[in-house]
Amino acid sequence: MRQQRTDRGAVAVEFAIVVPIFLILLLAVIDGGRLLYVRIALLNSASQGARAAALALPAGSVTTVAQDAAPGAASMSGSGAGSVGVVINASCPTPPDPTSTAMSSVTTSLPFSFFAPLPDQNLSATSEWLCLPTS
Repeated sequence: MRQQRTDRGAVAVEFAIVVPIFLILLLAVIDGGRLLYVRIALLNSASQGARAAALALPAGSVTTVAQDAAPGAASMSGSGAGSVGVVINASCPTPPDPTSTAMSSVTTSLPFSFFAPLPDQNLSATSEWLCLPTS
């Protein structure tokens, strides 16, 4: 008499092959969303910091404005950084000259760690604003 073939273990094998691939794709989508969130927060932070520098605010105020414009970015980056790093590249002259074409420039940066086994990234964003005369 011939034995019948059964597929009893096939489902377990298919499950063992598909689940790790699905989990890696899921982690990649989550990491991609986190990366986009942090990148957009850094762009907004740099823009707000450059705007504050264009209004001829003191350097401490520019740093505070830039860091406050990126709420949650440091915690979403997964790097353990306490806050967004801010570098004022160029600030406006004091007192402001209405005929000047000077630009304020601010760069924000933050390290980013992936959940997936990928190397860490240093994200940064730079923004420039035309110096505005205050009235």
